[in-house]
Amino acid sequence: MENWIIGTAGHVDHGKTTLVKCLTGIDTDRLAEEKQRGMTIENGFAFLEFPGNKRAGIVDVPGHEKFIRTMAAGAWGIDFVMLVIAADEGVQPQTEEHLEILSLLGIKAGLVVLTKCDLVSKERYLETESEIYKKIKGTFLEKSPIVRVSCRTGEGISDLNKILAEFCSRTKKERGEEDSQQAYLPIDRIFSINGTGLVVTGTLAGGEIKKGEELSLYPGGFPVRVRGIQTYGEEVQKAYCGQRTALNLTGQGKTKIEKGMILAPQGRICSSRFLDVKVEVCKGSSRMISQGSPVHLHLGTDETVARVFFLDGKARKPGEWGYAQLRLEKEMAARWGQRFIIRFYSPLETVGGGMILDSAPSRHKNKKKLEESCSIKENGSKEDRLALVYKEHWGKIFSLEEASVYCGISLKQAEKAAVSLIKKGILRQVEKDRFIHEQEFTYMKEQVKAFIQEFHEANPLLPGMRQGELTARLQKQSGYMKAGNLIPFLLEEHVLVERKHIFSSPDFTSAGKENPLYREIEQDYQNAGFHLFTTALYQKDHENRKGFKTVFTALLKRGIIIRLNEQYCIHEIYYKDAVKTIYHLSEQNGIIETGIFRDVLSCSRKAAISLLEYFDKKGITQRVEAGRILKKDSEGR
Repeated sequence: MENWIIGTAGHVDHGKTTLVKCLTGIDTDRLAEEKQRGMTIENGFAFLEFPGNKRAGIVDVPGHEKFIRTMAAGAWGIDFVMLVIAADEGVQPQTEEHLEILSLLGIKAGLVVLTKCDLVSKERYLETESEIYKKIKGTFLEKSPIVRVSCRTGEGISDLNKILAEFCSRTKKERGEEDSQQAYLPIDRIFSINGTGLVVTGTLAGGEIKKGEELSLYPGGFPVRVRGIQTYGEEVQKAYCGQRTALNLTGQGKTKIEKGMILAPQGRICSSRFLDVKVEVCKGSSRMISQGSPVHLHLGTDETVARVFFLDGKARKPGEWGYAQLRLEKEMAARWGQRFIIRFYSPLETVGGGMILDSAPSRHKNKKKLEESCSIKENGSKEDRLALVYKEHWGKIFSLEEASVYCGISLKQAEKAAVSLIKKGILRQVEKDRFIHEQEFTYMKEQVKAFIQEFHEANPLLPGMRQGELTARLQKQSGYMKAGNLIPFLLEEHVLVERKHIFSSPDFTSAGKENPLYREIEQDYQNAGFHLFTTALYQKDHENRKGFKTVFTALLKRGIIIRLNEQYCIHEIYYKDAVKTIYHLSEQNGIIETGIFRDVLSCSRKAAISLLEYFDKKGITQRVEAGRILKKDSEGR
């Protein structure tokens, strides 16, 4: 069965409830107070059956200005609207406000129903029609018909019924693919029935709900189970998108249920106290929205107080729009593309509305980039929006299902978009259903190059990093539990090379004994003996040789070569000989004279002084007036 939702709208006492009863035989005023006052207070519900196994639910909203909040909740999720205007009174304040709300909610189809035509002359209803055409010019109703009816005489009701059936047929193709994918039911009523238990109702705005199905309540993600389903008064096994639905719920989350919450599958809705949005100020509003203005936010069947912060910091006048962040008094559940209404804080009047662009935004830093981001979220293709999710959430390698929630597309659409983005080199698939943006991978490559180089410098004698250590570093850097999946890409990009499960930089040469440079440098210092040569000049002579610096550093760290000062280094064999000479001279003379020390070693005076100063620094010797003496606690040997 195909299903649609028709909404009523219009000023109080213009005959909306009577019209619905005339069309369906159902009185939507169920409250005693409503019958006593002759005025709709809560949203009412009825339905119409059409030929060809088609059905339309009807949401009858209150028209009084005090119940605009209820009207806004009822108007959410309708496919098209009947704007009801009494022929004797014409367009009234709530007529215009309701039309503004419908436009802001993105309603695109509807008609005008002119009621009470039996109470006025032909001249009067023609005059009213002329007024209506002026008011709906430039709105989504501009080319819609005006249907004249009288609920007392039945005039025009049959014609209206046929037109509604035609609307349902034409609206069939307008349902987006998202609507057929995931269950999405904003709760507008909660009550208990003896012997049944807790029941919630709402318009099923997406997907299907099956009896026995496990769902979650948002915000919060509280689990519940569907024990029973009714649609239009009938017990059913399954509810479909576009139906008014009543659900008997059980489970842990039922104690958390509040009006305005969303029922959806686990993990398919974002909840936040911040929303990135596009805000439009009504052309007919008498007010502007200033930076930080407090407003009443109506989102789905929920509402809260929020403050509006435009990204550019500028106020918006009637007819203007801008990208903004809404900061909410409470956490709300929302999804991309959802429309909302904002009403002025005091006095209460509709001032604008807009569209959700990000229901869980990250922290704002670069305002210019944020403007660009919001533009993509509003106007970009499904591919653009999916790519942006991965680009903006660095360090979170989402599953495709998680990413699809952020950008408001179905999982099936996300899979198709991901294939295209991989071909274009924008995303990389690192797991069956996990992806990373190319820009994040490029950044990660630079980070890997840096930390592998640091590892080599700290461990020049090791051939490289073991896989476990590499994976741990990658996991810490990326936040990705299966970071080892990134290694093949790093090898492919020549960021790393692998030899026997050991990973190193491609240009790294181990500084171990097997390295020819290692043996060559050690031999040069061994051959020099005490005839020390200038280290800086030696390094300069070899600076263009691959791996020289690394190997030289390794020899110093291992103690094969000992740096005496900025000018000289010495091989450890000759250093030990020099230490022995110090002890021998001390035993013979008590005092170690520089000249004698130099002669014994057969080295230059500069080399001898460099050695003796190094011994002083190491605490082997101590300088006195006549030369040097050994320190009593010296451990030079």
